[in-house]
Amino acid sequence: METQESKVQNVTQPSAPTQSPVPEQPKRKSHAWMGWLIFIIVLLAGGAYAAKVYYFGAEDEERLYATLEDNYEEADYEAYLAAYPDGKYADEVKQRLQQIRQMNDEWRTIDGRGTRSDFLSFAERYGDCAKYAHLCTLKLDSLDWVDAQREGTPEAIQRYIDAHPEGRYISEATVLQGNLHDTKVEDYERTAVASALSELCTAIGNDDEVQLANFIVPKMSLFLGKHAVTKADAIKAVHAMHNDHILACQFIMGDDYKITKVPDSDGGYLYNVAFSVDQRIERDNPGKTFASYTATAEVTSDFKVQALSMKEVSHH
Repeated sequence: METQESKVQNVTQPSAPTQSPVPEQPKRKSHAWMGWLIFIIVLLAGGAYAAKVYYFGAEDEERLYATLEDNYEEADYEAYLAAYPDGKYADEVKQRLQQIRQMNDEWRTIDGRGTRSDFLSFAERYGDCAKYAHLCTLKLDSLDWVDAQREGTPEAIQRYIDAHPEGRYISEATVLQGNLHDTKVEDYERTAVASALSELCTAIGNDDEVQLANFIVPKMSLFLGKHAVTKADAIKAVHAMHNDHILACQFIMGDDYKITKVPDSDGGYLYNVAFSVDQRIERDNPGKTFASYTATAEVTSDFKVQALSMKEVSHH
């Protein structure tokens, strides 16, 4: 039998409540589609970056290639090929670089020792290169100026001026042309100088002291190898050339005389003359009967001879 206390406990202590079952959580859906989405986004982003790199790389190549237009510097072509060895224009750039190297090699060959024809030929073949076209112009300018000075005539200077109206030596050429014009030997001067020398040679051949004195200055700077010669000294020297065995002597001037007119110290002009002269001797004993000479003379502006030198080149 249950005791009263047991009954009380049974009454006062309710039985433990029955727990409701925990509801089952729904299963989460798979996130695989998100992984694919991320992959696609990354792939697209990478493609866009690659496209950007390709685009700007191509743009850089175009920009670098553009710098080669009208460009003849080897280093710039080498820079393009170093950056784009297999680039869009690589073959063309290689070909142009080879041509430029050949051009530079040819220039180094003629620079400093080329002739006028060398530079004309070079300019004809490579005239599109502004650098070398300019250098050829400078070279031709210098060579033509040297030739004009060497010839030293008004005609030669005028040829230089006509060929190079903006040349580096145009100022010098203009001044020289003026000086040459002032020192141009006119026809009447040429005739007067030739006449004075012919008369002098005739006087020497004839041993004519009066005629000799008429065509020399009072004191000659040079006469037949002697310096500072007076008229009396000159007449004495001519007398010594003749002796009792010489029956006749004749000096004949050649027609090859060259005359240069130069300013003298007195503000006038002096004529420097180079010519040839032959001597024919008639004699009554064995000896020289013919001789040829090269001669130089200085003739004053009043057509008197102040210097005469004769060098024998042949005789018999």
